[in-house]
Amino acid sequence: SVVVALRSSTFRSLRRHRNSRLFFAGQLVSLAGSWMQNVALEMNLSETAFLVRRKDGDFDLRWFTPAVEVDLCGHATLASAHVVYEHLGHWKAEVRFLTRSGALIVRRRAGALTMDFPAATPKRVDAPAAPRLSVVNG
Repeated sequence: SVVVALRSSTFRSLRRHRNSRLFFAGQLVSLAGSWMQNVALEMNLSETAFLVRRKDGDFDLRWFTPAVEVDLCGHATLASAHVVYEHLGHWKAEVRFLTRSGALIVRRRAGALTMDFPAATPKRVDAPAAPRLSVVNG
């Protein structure tokens, strides 16, 4: 298994991964959330992504700000997919990330990465009553 902590703000930093905030640690099956939180605090970026390759070929993916773990970060997910394809040798047309938001699938087509974001099922709600307005002349 491989764990990757990566900077999520630009793909440019990933191309220069030897000099950027991109780390590979081999032979780790999982990591404690407290360790990931401490790394994110030290990195001090908007989000730090951590991914672990599973035995079935999918990846567990988690995102942390310097303060908390977050449920979803699209930029860091796409950056993680870039790492999986370009640095970890993934050859399939799609990569599957298992996250707190559910499964996220990133597809590679003609060199571009695309992802469908999870969608909540819409619920009917009653509109609030319109406030009463007074018209004042003068």
